[in-house]
Amino acid sequence: MSEKKRCMCCMEPVPEDAASCPHCGYNGSQQNADGALPIGTRLNKGRFLVGRIEAVQADCVEYAGYDVKGMERCVVMEYLPAGGAVRAPGELLLQAATDATKKYKDGLAKFIQFYAKFDHAPLDGALPHFIDSFVQNGTGYVVFSKFEGMTLRELLKFNGGVLSAEQAQIVLAPVLRGLEFLQSQGVIHGSISPDNILINRNGDVCLSGFSTDPYAPSNGTNGYVSPEAENGRKLTLASDVYSMGAVFYRAMVGTVPQDAKQRANYDTLATPRELNDTIPWEVSNAVWHAMLVDPEKRIPTIAEFSAALKGELNDLDGPEGESYADRNADSSYETAQIELEEEKEEKKKSLWSMLAILSVSLFIVMIFVYIFGGIISGIEQRRREKQAEEERNSKTGEITVPAPDYLGKMIEDVEYDTVQFDYVLIGTYDPSKRTGMVVGQDPQPGTGLLPDDRIILLYVNRDTPKAVILPDFTGLYYMNAKVLAESLGLQVELKYEVNADVQHDLVFKQNAEPGIEFLTSNTLRLTVAEAPEPEPEPEPTPEPAPESDEDNG
Repeated sequence: MSEKKRCMCCMEPVPEDAASCPHCGYNGSQQNADGALPIGTRLNKGRFLVGRIEAVQADCVEYAGYDVKGMERCVVMEYLPAGGAVRAPGELLLQAATDATKKYKDGLAKFIQFYAKFDHAPLDGALPHFIDSFVQNGTGYVVFSKFEGMTLRELLKFNGGVLSAEQAQIVLAPVLRGLEFLQSQGVIHGSISPDNILINRNGDVCLSGFSTDPYAPSNGTNGYVSPEAENGRKLTLASDVYSMGAVFYRAMVGTVPQDAKQRANYDTLATPRELNDTIPWEVSNAVWHAMLVDPEKRIPTIAEFSAALKGELNDLDGPEGESYADRNADSSYETAQIELEEEKEEKKKSLWSMLAILSVSLFIVMIFVYIFGGIISGIEQRRREKQAEEERNSKTGEITVPAPDYLGKMIEDVEYDTVQFDYVLIGTYDPSKRTGMVVGQDPQPGTGLLPDDRIILLYVNRDTPKAVILPDFTGLYYMNAKVLAESLGLQVELKYEVNADVQHDLVFKQNAEPGIEFLTSNTLRLTVAEAPEPEPEPEPTPEPAPESDEDNG
């Protein structure tokens, strides 16, 4: 079967004759909610294809996406604060809500600056792979590579509910490295939990669930949320230390830690080693100090927490006040005997432990193969296709394909070549043309298109003119007003009028009131202030010629 389209839910290729996606079951009937980007929207000069909404956060919406240039699935994040912006039906332009312009602009700048820091993140730091960020449609976008994996919660379930201390440190080491980098940039995650830590079958780890607002109450899971986040207080770097300590606690002990609010009133949380005596003392002690209710006494940063897990934070007292020095100095006969018995018991269990770990690991691998086999094979197939194309281009140079001619054809009769091109249909209105006819095309027929830029825009004639909610253009410079109007599909006519009360080149009048539905077939007239001509300076009066001697004689 020839490939004709891409699923707008999972972004996997879909055969031409498929009624629904064979990968996820999406049949195209469900659309994005009002106010969000319509399914099929193209962003950044057509590079990114937008699909269904995957998640909604307080300040943004996450869409399934596809990077045409990189030939990979991605996540497109759009700055769309709840209640702070509006988008007219059928339009892409996002505008700040009434009386919220400054807050919207400040939030947009913060959104772009926050995620721009991920562009410099270490590759081994379990952070989303940054692809691009840009401003378009009056808002901002950030694009990350799509990471497919099992949550840590699911991994624990398949592994009998727990990991050994060694396994937990191996799995969570990349998360610690990523958080250490973010803390060096002043970034606070705010809601770390096993549900926000993903692991794929290759052992790669990715941390998700970031928020640009470190002052808001956390939306994390009870047991992993720091006391200050539970109470809506300002978060600090130590807040993430608490959550990571709780994640380690859950992974090694097998139970969710006591809720922070309960601990503030009546703390019954046992140390990890009290519940699992196989956990090394220094690891148990590090987790305990990471989860202290008082943030002033808690381990302050992820970097110090990592050091404590390795036993490198030598001034860290134990839960009962016992220091590392006191513990190492204790060489009594009783302690030596206990340690000797533990060592013998450990040797007896070593063989069975190895077999159990091997069995569990094999089971986990089988689960990963079952769940992600299809996804990985699809990724591998795209990688091979991309590699083959690169090899062809290296031998023959960049290959261009001429754009076909669709002008004058009825849209229902168009034969789409979706193997080589991607299409975007745009409604327009021309009363002299038939409804459903392609009246415009970009790029023009015959234009040579490179492999990374084979997107064709087809302008299809509507039976009625399109209507848009008219913005207020007054107060804008005429060039900015013209660009905004044309982005809405409006025909613009500029009229210049002398107005000494308005700054030169600013729009101070429009022929239709803002907020009404305005037909794109009508002409929008904008009146631009023109500076009055300066009054001519009066000509100087010529001075009389001096009298000569002859006149006096």
